Amino acid sequence: MKISQTVKTTLGIASLFIFGLLFGKLLDLTNTKDLAEQSRTLFGKGLEAAEKGNYRESVEILSKSIKLDSTNIEARNCLGKTLLRMEKYAEAIERLNVTTVDAKTLTIRGDAYFALENYSAAFADYSESLKISPNASAYAGLGNVFVKMNNIPEGINNYTKAIELKSDCADYYFVRGKTFNRQGKYEEAINDFNIALKIEPDNAVYKQNKEFTEKILTY
Repeated sequence: MKISQTVKTTLGIASLFIFGLLFGKLLDLTNTKDLAEQSRTLFGKGLEAAEKGNYRESVEILSKSIKLDSTNIEARNCLGKTLLRMEKYAEAIERLNVTTVDAKTLTIRGDAYFALENYSAAFADYSESLKISPNASAYAGLGNVFVKMNNIPEGINNYTKAIELKSDCADYYFVRGKTFNRQGKYEEAINDFNIALKIEPDNAVYKQNKEFTEKILTY
């Protein structure tokens, strides 16, 4: 059976149209990959700037990284932490107030809320972070909230959970030691200060707290 010229032409146009659509999608995918790669490169530079203490430069670079790829969670979280170091807590909350969040995002945002003394919002973010993935930072954050609320036992309980997950963090032992002091458990406090000093032997604050607690015991 012969196919008329009109049908052939129609089929040819349809084929070209489909090819055009497929080619367009291929270009979109290529562009997306290119943008994601550029975003990752900028993230690396932004992280490096933050580690050197060049926070303003880091914020500028990381913002460009996120603009290129809004799904770049690492860049977003690094930006949040950098803003915390700059004490720009409200801006950190704004930049981390996104639809898709992970455990680290919630913990960082919780830290920002805590710094602004919005303890209920901090508690909610830390708790939600732990639902996604148990992590030492969120447990330590919850410990801080409980201590602020004068719930010392729960504060110690959460610091202990943080230590169980990250036993090489001197600060967790230190804050638990200070909290033991508030309970009058001076020997437990000194033990925690000693562990903190094993990890960070030159930390003057740890030494001062240990010496102060020892004086209380020998008074």
